[in-house]
Amino acid sequence: MVTAETMDANMKEADRWLRQGERDLVSARNSCRSGDFEWACFQAQQSAQKALLYAQGFRRILTHSVYELIREVARIRARVPGAEGRSEGTR
Repeated sequence: MVTAETMDANMKEADRWLRQGERDLVSARNSCRSGDFEWACFQAQQSAQKALLYAQGFRRILTHSVYELIREVARIRARVPGAEGRSEGTR
């Protein structure tokens, strides 16, 4: 059973993932500027993964694959009425 307390904890965790993903993206840009392209790619992948964890809104994550996370977010959005027309703004 999902309680309000559980939902609140999940949203706090999701927000933490988003903030960390934003910091990873800044780091990726900085690495790219300094010519550390391999590291920039890794950091950008980490940023995408964390943003998708935020979009999913759960703590129960069993994969590190960006592709699988995108698929999972699409499955969740398909079950939420009106979610398909809603898009989150980028920063």
